[in-house]
Amino acid sequence: MAPKTEYRVRHLPGMHDSRLIGVGSFAGVVKSSISGQKVMIEELEQDIAGQRG
Repeated sequence: MAPKTEYRVRHLPGMHDSRLIGVGSFAGVVKSSISGQKVMIEELEQDIAGQRG
């Protein structure tokens, strides 16, 4: 995250074998992470309540 704060970068290249395969945003990474956490929390809550089989 240092490049983002130091240079105000919002997007970074996605590289594989020295080839550009895409461009990703920090916002996209954060949104994806939050979405995955919400699903996990819901599943754990259902497990605790005994609602999930």
